[in-house]
Amino acid sequence: MSDTRARRVSRRPRLKGRIAHRSPLLGQAPQPPRVDPGSAARLVALPLRAAAAARWELGRALFGPDWHGGEPLHELYEELADAFNYLAEDARRYGERAWHGAARQALGDLAGVVRRVVRARERRARRR
Repeated sequence: MSDTRARRVSRRPRLKGRIAHRSPLLGQAPQPPRVDPGSAARLVALPLRAAAAARWELGRALFGPDWHGGEPLHELYEELADAFNYLAEDARRYGERAWHGAARQALGDLAGVVRRVVRARERRARRR
């Protein structure tokens, strides 16, 4: 996961079309967030649960104690789609390896579970 993903806790409306690259207030291209370029390398050195805890604490420090994201499973599915893109970029840079296929399969399996849970919740909500 890239360092810039820490800002994803806060969901702002996304701009579409020709103006997507411009700031709605200044008419200029938005500046990327300032992130320590070494933090992702340090994060990957941690076990997943410790890395998740560190990311959560960073989000709380930046955005406060309340959840500012959308529906959690929708957010997860979006992150899984990003993970597919990260794998594709890694394969492009360093060559396709067997582990890329295994990782894509694992992501696809998890995405399937997420989609089934979301659909089941939507069906239950419609019945009420």
